[in-house]
Amino acid sequence: MDDKEYGQSENTVSGSMRNKVSGGKKKAIWGVVSVLIAALTVWAVMSQSKSFSFKSFLAQIGNASQIWIAFAILSMVAFIAFEAFAILTILRNFGHGQRVYRGLVYSSADIYFSAITPSATGGQPASAYFMHQDGISTTLAAVVLMANLLMYTCSTVGVGVLSTLIFPSAITHFNTVSKLLVIIGFVVQVALLMLIYLLIAKEKIIQSIGNGLIGFFAKIRIFKDPDAKKQKLAHSMQEYKSHVALLGGKRKMMAKVFMFNIFQRVSQILVTVFTYIALGNPIGNAHKVFSLQTYTSIGAYCIPIPGSMGITDYLMIDGFKNILPEDKVVSFELLSRTISFYSCILICGVIVLISYLIRKNRRTEK
Repeated sequence: MDDKEYGQSENTVSGSMRNKVSGGKKKAIWGVVSVLIAALTVWAVMSQSKSFSFKSFLAQIGNASQIWIAFAILSMVAFIAFEAFAILTILRNFGHGQRVYRGLVYSSADIYFSAITPSATGGQPASAYFMHQDGISTTLAAVVLMANLLMYTCSTVGVGVLSTLIFPSAITHFNTVSKLLVIIGFVVQVALLMLIYLLIAKEKIIQSIGNGLIGFFAKIRIFKDPDAKKQKLAHSMQEYKSHVALLGGKRKMMAKVFMFNIFQRVSQILVTVFTYIALGNPIGNAHKVFSLQTYTSIGAYCIPIPGSMGITDYLMIDGFKNILPEDKVVSFELLSRTISFYSCILICGVIVLISYLIRKNRRTEK
């Protein structure tokens, strides 16, 4: 290798290392921000009720039905698993028969990084990274994740409509501010649904955006050979188009993916229902709890905050204070969120970390 080739190789390696370090720093920063937001959120929730005390909270947990708490925990685990099944279903359609544990890594990466970044889709690049490590092309990973996101958004809207039919007066349990947040969240989901469909069906939109970004980075001298990158993008778009065309002829498969996403959404909502019953509340209100939590989940999409922390808690307390005493609503909200969100994120984070370390050790051994 001559000096010129060595210099180019060195620049490539150093550039790659800078990108990894930069990406790692950003994730670390968002991780710290998320912890701070979580701490402030818990403090704010505990301050909502003058009658609340940590001692009484522990007492209510101690008196809770262990069977219903177990159901709540199983529902939280099912939330992770059903996304894994949905992703694996699409991958198998393209000839990638990945094992279940790999699907759990993909779903855990998506859930974990979506929770610590401002965007609900922030986990998809992390999920795509693990897919790429398993030999799945970046283009195919993008198609798979976009298709699953489309079905997830459809399921969110669908479950919202179902909840309205189950308990039509659910929205009246929220105050004016909360109602506005729910409406904004619903509009955001519908808009996202339309955007995702356009991005899947009209690959030229993605290509135009990509070419625009390449041109911009070329002007500020980040990209040195924009024409080559545009050609590479055009080739990727052809591959993207062929993958999307294949999906279009697999209606039964997409219906199956949609059902897995419905099950995922319902599993998450059932955590709140089972927690409500576990604390000694009447099972006859289960349909009300289901609908109120659905509206809470939709309203959480109104503002891009990591894990929707703060917004979800506010909506839960506001919505459930009409069917729970003041001294119980805070304890119920904290326990429900601990199972459905904080424990879920912890489990997903551990899965992602273990998978990353295993893959890193394998690369080192090679």
